[in-house]
This record gives sequence, structure tokens and C-alpha cells, in this order.
Amino acid sequence: MELRIKNSALHIELNTSEKILTLHGSFVLPWSHITEVKATEPESKWWDIRAPGTFLPGVIKAGTYYTKRGKEFWCYKKGKKPLVLELRNESYKRVILGLDDAAAWQEELQGRVSKDMQSKAANVEEYLRAPNKMKTNVESR
Repeated sequence: MELRIKNSALHIELNTSEKILTLHGSFVLPWSHITEVKATEPESKWWDIRAPGTFLPGVIKAGTYYTKRGKEFWCYKKGKKPLVLELRNESYKRVILGLDDAAAWQEELQGRVSKDMQSKAANVEEYLRAPNKMKTNVESR
């Protein structure tokens, strides 16, 4: 698996074996859809419904899983460190990836997500401070 930062999105490019194990292709997540990035062990239950994907206890969890949290994408193998992406406005609620350098990616992505959220917050504040033209037009009639 290879993660790439392009424009305003995270590109997750799966290799051939990962595509077979997950029954999923590579995908793109815009910064505005990532709400949180963690490098902590994700909660996983034996009753998570796999559809479609691969699961060998203690070895691999890969594919689409339906959990009490919602639909999740997993590509996590034994010996790798977890990177958990919490999402909004996507079909998946979470993406869990197994990486060698998850902590470094967590730091990089959290910084970009935070900057994107700060930028949006500044735009909202600016909009709220701007005079309401509709209100002014109605009052002048």
C-alpha cells in the first residue's frame, strides 16, 4: 500500500495482493472528509460482518466490514502499525490501514486535516461577520 498526498486529498493506492484481499480498489479521501486521524489500535470484534473481504484471526483483517459504528474499510496485517481515519460524507465511517510508519503519517495527516478545518472555520466566521445583504434588502423595501 502506498499513501500519497495530492492537491487537497489523501490517495490510498493498494497493491495487487491488497486489492484481491480487500476486494476493493484504490481510493481518494478529500481533507474535508477526514475528521480525525489516530495511530492507535482500533476496536475490532469477532461479530463484525465482513462483506466482502478477508479475515484470519491475528493475521489479517481486510475488506469492508459492518460494525456498530457503521461501514468500515480495513487493510490491516500482523506486524503493521494501525492508522485510523475517521470520516464524514463518505460511504465508509472509518478507514483502518496497517503501515510501517503509521505514527509519522498520523502526524502529517492530522496537521493537514487541522489546517483544513481551521481554514473552513475562518471562512464561516468571516461569513457570519459580513453584513446580511438579504436582511438589508428586505428592510429597505
